[in-house]
Amino acid sequence: MPERLRVLIVDDEPLARQRIEDLLAKKDSIDIVGTASNGSEAVEMIRRLSPNLVFLDVQMPGMSGLDVVDTIGPEQMPATIFTTAYDKFALKAFDRAAVDYLMKPFDDERFSQALRRARKTIELQEVGRMTRRLAALLEEELSVFLEDRSSSPFGKDLAKVATPGEGAKRNAAS
Repeated sequence: MPERLRVLIVDDEPLARQRIEDLLAKKDSIDIVGTASNGSEAVEMIRRLSPNLVFLDVQMPGMSGLDVVDTIGPEQMPATIFTTAYDKFALKAFDRAAVDYLMKPFDDERFSQALRRARKTIELQEVGRMTRRLAALLEEELSVFLEDRSSSPFGKDLAKVATPGEGAKRNAAS
């Protein structure tokens, strides 16, 4: 699990970016890896800096925050907390896998709540990645083990018993 959150802040309003920076400065284990003032910068910085959390304004000139998610792809997008003064974008934001949606102006407690939710989401994503990696390693080791034993008199019987069935493979993949 990431010991420190790598955060990117994206908002076309300098005061809004500064507010989020100030709130994050009060929190432990956070590195602000960058700030962007528009959607195009956001896309470039997400790809280059690989943050694991993005505070993303929804309505910006040119490319909106929703467009940023569509450009990166919802599955490749880091955990995202949308920030906006407009509640009309909330459903679209959650359709694109938003972790949370902060309505401006937001207070310190609401910000902390969104940050806690993001941390939990990131931790769960990391556990899922580690589980998939462990399952793949175990499957690989099992294959090597069975190959080594295939020349023994009991090797074929062992292979039948030890090889996971299709159900086990599906469970390991999910």
